[in-house]
Amino acid sequence: MSHRCELHDEKERKNSFLRPYAASKFKSRLLSCLMISEKNRYCALYFKSEESIIKEKIRHIESGYTYIIHPLSVFNEWYEFWLLFYYLLAISIKLLDSGVRDPDTMCTDTKKTIFDDADKTFIIYVVFSTVMDVLNWIDIAVSFLTGYMNEHTGLVELNPGKIAKNYMKGLFFITSVLTACPRFLFYAFYDQPPMILLGIQVSLSLLRGLRIISVMTLSKRFLPSNSIVAMIIIRWSILFAFVVHMSTMIHLTVRRVFRFYFGLGICRNILQIEHMQLYEVYPRYMFGASAFLLSIALPNEFLKQINTSEGYVLAILSYITGKIFVAGTWVVTVSICLTHNSLRIKYQNLMKQIEEYMLQKNLPIPLRKRIQEYYYFKYHGKYFKEDALSFLLSNPLKKEINLHVCKTLIAKVDILRHLETHKVSKLVEYLIPEIYLPQDIIIQSGSVQDSLFFISSGTVAVYTHSGKEVCHLQDGRYFGEIDLILKKEQKCITTVIAVEICQIYRLRKVDFEKTLLSQRKVMREIITYAESQLEYITMEEKKYKEQLFEKTYTAP
Repeated sequence: MSHRCELHDEKERKNSFLRPYAASKFKSRLLSCLMISEKNRYCALYFKSEESIIKEKIRHIESGYTYIIHPLSVFNEWYEFWLLFYYLLAISIKLLDSGVRDPDTMCTDTKKTIFDDADKTFIIYVVFSTVMDVLNWIDIAVSFLTGYMNEHTGLVELNPGKIAKNYMKGLFFITSVLTACPRFLFYAFYDQPPMILLGIQVSLSLLRGLRIISVMTLSKRFLPSNSIVAMIIIRWSILFAFVVHMSTMIHLTVRRVFRFYFGLGICRNILQIEHMQLYEVYPRYMFGASAFLLSIALPNEFLKQINTSEGYVLAILSYITGKIFVAGTWVVTVSICLTHNSLRIKYQNLMKQIEEYMLQKNLPIPLRKRIQEYYYFKYHGKYFKEDALSFLLSNPLKKEINLHVCKTLIAKVDILRHLETHKVSKLVEYLIPEIYLPQDIIIQSGSVQDSLFFISSGTVAVYTHSGKEVCHLQDGRYFGEIDLILKKEQKCITTVIAVEICQIYRLRKVDFEKTLLSQRKVMREIITYAESQLEYITMEEKKYKEQLFEKTYTAP
């Protein structure tokens, strides 16, 4: 009976799902762009091994929704990068709705079109606004086809119905739809559009300002995180420019809507503004709004120019908003100065110390990169003293944390599924977490080892004593059982090397005897698996030695 490595069967199963899509190059490339990819910068935060990524791809294919965009795909990363610039441009342009003068539609010649009486500013704006509205509808469509992380299940939701329900419950669906209807469309249905409809559309355009939330979120993702001060300055500059721009358009919109579109009073200044171009109106209101926000020349000079009730209200609200914004700026500035104890700053300081240490020891560049990879995998850019934190916890809390951390491991390893709850809790106490970088030797053949290893994430390669690679083991597999059970007090017959960054839990022999040795069903499975692996490895080693002998001593 021939024995094969379990990974071979696993790979065959995985490839069987991918073969139908590999027939077409276009389909294969499209699918690879839409599915989860290790090239996505946030993939490593949720899926820490190649095995887990492959399983997520299989889940995506088996769901039947291969047209759904995975949030950790290459396409979604590039799309979000493009959205950052699109939202900035959309906020800038769509908010200008209230500043663009409508063409004179009061003429009696109904054969004239919207552009006959329109000035160049309006025509240029119509073009840009139409393009932004088309892109907005595309963004809405893509949002309906993009999965999201379900906080309750911890899985990426790929069901189109649930995706649509989640998106439509959010804030941005309504605002995107309401602001995606261009103003000039009213002229397609009316020779002289009702002013109240134009006023409502102008007011709704201000809702596009809510997209500043998306801009701040996306900027945090794509701005360089190695310099926190620079990142905060850039984000603060974007926010400040938005506040000034938004305040300018609110001042202009409210006055025009109340006095011109809704006809709630006559104001000579508003009527004069209706005959001015945007480049003439915008600076006037921008300087006024900025003066209110920053408390410049208030209240003596600007209050004299306010001759409407809504003007007074806007002045007061702008003044309060400006005070809050300035106070918030000082708070952010002070917080930057006091971030010496923040986790990111601690991590950066730690990495600087490590870099100085490596320079002082004159370590080679490849080794330096390996050390940096180790610390990044362990801390993910935020340093904390794990031992000090766990020391402050009570024993019940420690056990609960260990159970939560190891629950994915227990779910992956078949032999641990048969254990009772109290046995699992006892086992978790003895598991020792370890991290191995690519090419790290976990077990060396010829040495004596007394531990059983469980792979939480990552891939390891198993070699015979002569150097023959026999198999790869991935998430949920275990190794070391041959030397621990069948070949007690003897030297290891295999070498195990990490292929990628691996998170492994080690169970020492003493703790193994306390927890698993008394479990008959578990021990029966471990022994059966160990015997089959020993037979398979011994056979592969024998074949390899024969091949080496023939290659060495057989004449060409």
